[in-house]
Amino acid sequence: MEQQAAVGQDHVARLVIIVGTAVDRIADDRRAEAARFNNGDPVTAEDVRHSHAMLASKGASPSYQTAVAGIQRVVAEDSRTVRFEFKEKSREQVFVAATLPVFSRKWGQTGDVSKTLDAIVTDYPITSGPYVIDKVDMPRRIEFKRNPDYWGKALAVRRGHFNFDRVVYRNYSDNQVALEAFKAGEYDFIKEYSSRSWVRMHKGMKWEDGRILKADMQTGYGNYMQAYNINMRRPIFQDIRVREALAHTYDFETLNKTGIFKRVNSQFNNSEFRVMWNSILNGTVGRNRCLGDAPTSSP
Repeated sequence: MEQQAAVGQDHVARLVIIVGTAVDRIADDRRAEAARFNNGDPVTAEDVRHSHAMLASKGASPSYQTAVAGIQRVVAEDSRTVRFEFKEKSREQVFVAATLPVFSRKWGQTGDVSKTLDAIVTDYPITSGPYVIDKVDMPRRIEFKRNPDYWGKALAVRRGHFNFDRVVYRNYSDNQVALEAFKAGEYDFIKEYSSRSWVRMHKGMKWEDGRILKADMQTGYGNYMQAYNINMRRPIFQDIRVREALAHTYDFETLNKTGIFKRVNSQFNNSEFRVMWNSILNGTVGRNRCLGDAPTSSP
């Protein structure tokens, strides 16, 4: 599904407007008035309002209900302008509103009656993205084909993307089964998020003779931290010595026997903005060139 905007992947608070509806007067980009769903209908402010209402309803996944809980009301002022009213002033809520998935109000509609999200099972979604569902074999696999009439293919933020005519996802209920299927050639690409599995399980004859390629994909668009989130409203955690003691309980050296992870000290890790941020903290901004560190590996 196309979102209203794409968040820049450099960890800087910026939005690239895609669908083009106004986000509470923050962004009003009329260049995307050609935005259309895969059934040919134009994307309107009413579709945005409807999408929010569906995602905030009881029929939606709890994760979506929680994500949009900070939005008080969504109002379609005209066909191209939508106003978001927030429960509290927060930059986070602006990003939640701007990255709201937008789908057609006709999805799951029979006459004047619309199904709840939990009742929409076999109805293919009416969306505005570059791919459409082609085949489904629930719960084993789903196939997408590229939409030749995708309205946004000429947009600058979409050039160079979506290069495959067909994308197939296979579902496995067990990670070990999925790995064995990969080794047997049932699918072509696997991401490994466990450092232990990366070192111990991705090896053998097929890796040695080149039938399976194992490589670190180096990136430079930023990585989120893995860290403790401490509830500072509790008095015990307001003492910095307690927080420092908790930090010492994390035995990073032992847990990092694989050597894949490294310590971080910035909110902008693995991007050129890490150097800028550290310069600001150290009072050396303006004297250091913002070149950034060498990109870390992302297995």
